[in-house]
Amino acid sequence: MKSRNAIAFIVMVALIVVSLLLGAYKGWSAERDEVASAETTLQDALKTRVETANNILTVARRHLSGDDAGIAALVKEKDNLLRTGQTLAAQSKASAAVGKSASMLLDALAALDDVKADSRDNMYVTALLPQMLQSSEMLVTDAENAYLSLAN
Repeated sequence: MKSRNAIAFIVMVALIVVSLLLGAYKGWSAERDEVASAETTLQDALKTRVETANNILTVARRHLSGDDAGIAALVKEKDNLLRTGQTLAAQSKASAAVGKSASMLLDALAALDDVKADSRDNMYVTALLPQMLQSSEMLVTDAENAYLSLAN
């Protein structure tokens, strides 16, 4: 009888240990999946930021020379944002630099007479592209905050 009680106790302890390990694994897996999802969302938001910069560059190249400093600055900052393997802080800094360069380029474009004369590009420069730039900034900020809240 004593050996049966000992075996039952050992089995019970083993089952408790196994259930604790399985529960911990499932919890950590769920957290890892949430962080991975937040990281994917952040990368998608950064891609949206790059696409917005590309749209601004398309309009800018119709009205400015290819060696314009504003175009060159935005291309440089966009390429910096596209670099892989950056830390979150570096990506955030690069995204802010894209926003600054893009805003400066939009301001320069809005002041041009030939942009004002072109109703389509004027609407892009004064309404659509600034809104896209602001929306992409909000997407990146929200994604960064979600990622940071999960990663910590």
